[in-house]
Amino acid sequence: INNTVLPGWSINYTGNLDGHAYKFAAVYYSAAQASTLGATGTDDTDPYWVMASLNAKDSSDGGHFIAIDGDPTFSAVLSQTISGLTIGHTYTLSFLMAGAQEDDKFGNTTDSWRVTFGNQTQDSTIITNTTHGFTDWISQSMTFTASSTSQILSFLAVGTPTGLPPVSLLDGVRL
Repeated sequence: INNTVLPGWSINYTGNLDGHAYKFAAVYYSAAQASTLGATGTDDTDPYWVMASLNAKDSSDGGHFIAIDGDPTFSAVLSQTISGLTIGHTYTLSFLMAGAQEDDKFGNTTDSWRVTFGNQTQDSTIITNTTHGFTDWISQSMTFTASSTSQILSFLAVGTPTGLPPVSLLDGVRL
């Protein structure tokens, strides 16, 4: 589970816990795998959390999806450079999102995505997730106008409260 699993995308993260660096992002191949992976990490190569609910569902886009810790104490940004854009042209970005939680935490969380394309930023719908819950997948659509022929598209997981953690799920990104 590392950055090389997503060709063309990069995951940049910061944060540490008790002096150990952690990757606050992980790719899961299916809902079944996500709900059965064990917490393995005290270093920067392993996820330190697992999604709780056995009710986790693959997105309607199927199979692969990304899960990123939305705890505001940490920061993980998924990004890709998009080239071949036409300046002034409007582009529609669509994606699927859901929310999940670490399996040993209790309490409601919120999950969302802060999406940046070039110099424009928009926030997705905020999803409320119950203790040990897994929300349904929902569709999001945003419109951006290119200001350059090459721009960075990035997704920042945003959630509350600190420490639970809120986990934002992403799949089916299309521009």
